[in-house]
Amino acid sequence: MTLAAGADYVLSGRVRVGVDNTTSATLTVAPGVTIYGKSGADFLVVTRGSKIVAEGTAANPITMTSVQDVIGSPTAEGQWGGLVLLGKAPTSACPDLNNCGPLSEGDAGPYGGPDAADSSGSLNYVIVKHAGYEVLPGNELNGITFAGVGSGTKCSNIQVHQNLDDGIEFFGGSVNCKNVVLTSNGDDSVDWTDGYNGKLQFVLVKHAADNTKANRGIEGDNNSDNLTITPVSNPTIANMTIIGNTFTSADADSEGVLLRAGTNAQLANFVIAGPTGMGECLEIESAPSQALATSGALTMTNSVIACPTQAVKGNVATGVTTESWFLGQTANKLAATQADVLKGIFTIDATPAKDMKTVDAFFDATNFVGAVSESNNWTAGWAVGLND
Repeated sequence: MTLAAGADYVLSGRVRVGVDNTTSATLTVAPGVTIYGKSGADFLVVTRGSKIVAEGTAANPITMTSVQDVIGSPTAEGQWGGLVLLGKAPTSACPDLNNCGPLSEGDAGPYGGPDAADSSGSLNYVIVKHAGYEVLPGNELNGITFAGVGSGTKCSNIQVHQNLDDGIEFFGGSVNCKNVVLTSNGDDSVDWTDGYNGKLQFVLVKHAADNTKANRGIEGDNNSDNLTITPVSNPTIANMTIIGNTFTSADADSEGVLLRAGTNAQLANFVIAGPTGMGECLEIESAPSQALATSGALTMTNSVIACPTQAVKGNVATGVTTESWFLGQTANKLAATQADVLKGIFTIDATPAKDMKTVDAFFDATNFVGAVSESNNWTAGWAVGLND
């Protein structure tokens, strides 16, 4: 099916593309198309073996949003469900990848399998707004869920704005994304678990400017039930900016990066900043993740943290603070204030960038840390919510 330009398209309940591993289908969405949900129960699922080809442009992005947004009524988090991609790539949630089928959040369907290079299609210039409905108590949909999604999937120029739960979440898989904007989301902006090992570059996180609900820029886990289960989560992320706010509550506050539950990670060219009153900007929690850090397997280099209240929290080993570990990595530093490192969303700090092109051909070489510079503003003309 092709959704042609010139009309808006309405979701009715849980709309599935294809039948899981049985009947494959492709949903093609033309540039400029708007897809909307009328209630929280409305969401779009791409099943295993099927594809979405949503290729917008900067001038005509594809928008997935709520009916309130379409008709000009007040918008909010959780007004519809969200977008779920279910693939056939490995996840540690499956003891047998050839007989794999854990259920995705929101009862969206099964995911996972043995094909790390599986393709769920392509997303380019796609904006998801006002989603994240709580389908069951404590079970909200993410803006975009990548569950067992393989590296054959193309993912670039995507945004999740004002989602009730996480912006994007990866459940295993190996999908790679470039040019990602995550704004005013109520929980974590980037979340991974269950063996995710993809690559991300140019990721901009901006918590709500009015200091409404926010949690972590990154919440990274391996598997909360078995911290050392394989495949171990080990994404590579470069050129990420996290801008926090002062939201705080009994169970959440605006934070930077939390690595826990046995995850590994390779992080480079980060800028993490926020106002006085923001929560901690870097923490490594759980003995397995801390051991990966002290052994040199978990890395964070060419990065700057400018968080006046609590830049770095905790220890990575007895007598070794996370701050000393961070400062001991290549070309890392602490700065005093957000204004020292950022002008709006643009990096002004002069920390030298790591040449990620030498790490993997997926990455672009840059001469700046963080997600966006004034000379390379890839958000211009299509992203929303950055001036709020």
